[in-house]
Amino acid sequence: MTNRAALLLLPSLALVLPALAEAQCPDGATFCAEIEVEGSVSFGRPPPPPPPVEVEVEVQAPPPPVAQVQVRHRRRRGRVVVVRPAPQAPPPNQVVVVQAEPPPPPPQQTTVTVQTQRPVAVRRQQRWNRKVGLTGRFGGMFTDRVAMGGFQLGARFRPSRIFGVELGIGAYGGEDYDGNARREHPLTFDFMFFFPRASRFQVYTLVGGGFSFARVDTDGRWDDDWDDGSYDERYAYIGGQLGLGFEWRISPVFALSADVRGFLRTRIDGDRDTNPEFVARDGRTTNTSAGALGTLGMHFYF
Repeated sequence: MTNRAALLLLPSLALVLPALAEAQCPDGATFCAEIEVEGSVSFGRPPPPPPPVEVEVEVQAPPPPVAQVQVRHRRRRGRVVVVRPAPQAPPPNQVVVVQAEPPPPPPQQTTVTVQTQRPVAVRRQQRWNRKVGLTGRFGGMFTDRVAMGGFQLGARFRPSRIFGVELGIGAYGGEDYDGNARREHPLTFDFMFFFPRASRFQVYTLVGGGFSFARVDTDGRWDDDWDDGSYDERYAYIGGQLGLGFEWRISPVFALSADVRGFLRTRIDGDRDTNPEFVARDGRTTNTSAGALGTLGMHFYF
């Protein structure tokens, strides 16, 4: 039934299609497409796919301002011309060289150290740090059997406020342990340590040693015979001493001191073996002696 209806419609389509073609192209039209229909009608299976479409694009130079692009579209023997503006050509690659100016040098930092000088304090410190001085001491040793006194002169060097060196020589006279008249001349060399440092009143300790030379009159008389050389004995000693005292700095150039010094010594003269200095009741002998000496001193710094 369906095949018959289709056979009947074919003559009708052949008459209608030319009329439609004339109706689609009005009079005076510039462009008109001619359509030709070729093919066959088959029943019972789908129509074959359309043939592939080929598109050709032609770009006419120069690019600016407008180029015509012809698009040939072949489809069922038809030709369509489309005019489109040409795309703008990309700008050429440009290399821009920018010469950068060197950065400015960093600001220089200047450190200024301001020292506050106090000339008055500096001068005062220099005045009190005098390093050289002259020393005068009065000393004595007084016990139930000894009574001797005298003086000592010396020089002192103090490289700092806490350390000093003192060299002295003295002369003492009186009655010794055996009751004999004695004259003695000590030569001493002492190291002294002062504390506290920044103070006018300082406690000091000393450690030192030295030599001493003595003359003894066994008669106990201070007459012309002593000067004539009629004394009985002559002694020489070597020993050491330790002391503790204080010094009061009254001014930068003057100071007072007081100390107690203990000493221990022995004879070094040639008669120490044949003529010992001390002989006990039981017959024991010795040439070693010890004692303590107290001194008062005056010191001049410059």
